[in-house]
Amino acid sequence: MSDAGDRTEVVDLDGRAVVLTGAGGGLGRAYARLLARRGAHVVVHDTGVAADGSGGDPAVAESVAQEIVKAGGEAVALSGPVTTPAAAEALVEAAVDRYGRLDALVHAAGVVAGGTVAKVDPVAVEAAIDAHLRTPLLLARAAMPRMKAQRYGRIVLSTSSASLFGAYGQAVEVATAGAAVALVRALALEGGRWDTRANAVSPLARTRQTEHVLGGFESGLEPEQVAPLVAYLASEACEPSGAVFACGGGRFGRISTTVTPGWYAPPGAPASPEEVAAHLPEILSEEGATTPYDVADDRFLTVMRHLGNSPEPVDAG
Repeated sequence: MSDAGDRTEVVDLDGRAVVLTGAGGGLGRAYARLLARRGAHVVVHDTGVAADGSGGDPAVAESVAQEIVKAGGEAVALSGPVTTPAAAEALVEAAVDRYGRLDALVHAAGVVAGGTVAKVDPVAVEAAIDAHLRTPLLLARAAMPRMKAQRYGRIVLSTSSASLFGAYGQAVEVATAGAAVALVRALALEGGRWDTRANAVSPLARTRQTEHVLGGFESGLEPEQVAPLVAYLASEACEPSGAVFACGGGRFGRISTTVTPGWYAPPGAPASPEEVAAHLPEILSEEGATTPYDVADDRFLTVMRHLGNSPEPVDAG
């Protein structure tokens, strides 16, 4: 199923084993098809649930796996929830047992959980936590030891621009999808010691979860427009780690979290609330804002230098 004949080979996935959740439709299906065309062996996982997380149908994953195999690729289908350590371990082991290794983990599964905070359905909260936090965290927990042992790995998680910039009436999705950003930062820092890189993708595409939002503005927003970024991030060619990418309609961009230089109160007594209010323009000004490497770079080292200390960064080991 390789499309090597019509490209200059840079993103090489030949023989790489990839576990891909949410692969039964929409974005996940587009990712699976492109990864397979690039030579990856794909473990196609999908619970087959409805957009809100209800129900379940194993035939959804099986359909995509068969599609890949019929086109000459290599794929196997798995289903069922991945909300326990045992289930996550079993999914990772399925890739290792079949292909001898696990090179990339791509989490594309998600659910829609609309409604303002006052109208949040507790059942929807649990479904969103499962899809957006619990499953990727447990899968990463199962995958990281394998990647460390082979000194190589790639992890790609899904997030939502709404979780970064806000969206009215999507409190649960905003809160839970934002967890992927924090998780990616942690995985990037941990995995950097053994060439395991982790990144997040915030896609804009026409899927069953977005059709009610996009209305008639769907032209050019096919999931296939996002898949090339995911294929790159899942490959050995991937250079960044800990980054969040916005992608859709042919646009590729990086979303970053910056910290303003701010205002420093004089050493000694704590600043008064009035002083904080008076210096708010300096605190909010984005001139000279930076993107910290990690929390020590932002909070600890910066403040210590201001106080006249220059400690060395702490290596957590």
